[in-house]
Amino acid sequence: MLFVMDQPPHGSNTCQELLDMVLSAAAFDMSVSLLLQGDSVILADGEGPPQPEHRKLREQLETLPLFGVRSIGLNTAHCEARGITPGLGDAQPLSDQQIRELYRNHDRVVQL
Repeated sequence: MLFVMDQPPHGSNTCQELLDMVLSAAAFDMSVSLLLQGDSVILADGEGPPQPEHRKLREQLETLPLFGVRSIGLNTAHCEARGITPGLGDAQPLSDQQIRELYRNHDRVVQL
């Protein structure tokens, strides 16, 4: 199952709700991957400490592999467009081609 986060981590609980779904699916031994794109990539910024309002979400993202999340991907083009240097634990920067492959490799996609 692929979860796609593309909302900003501020202004609503959407990112937190998606992370809760990711953890729930992983708890039931589902094969889970997460893709950060759009405004959510600011959570992966490796330059300096995370913004205080993003700290909790960032900490949760960094622990996902411990809970069985298979992979965390970052949309490279979206990071570059926002001037973000990826620096989120095991997260892998992905090209557009790799993202298309990621979608093809998952039979279920949840996007918030």
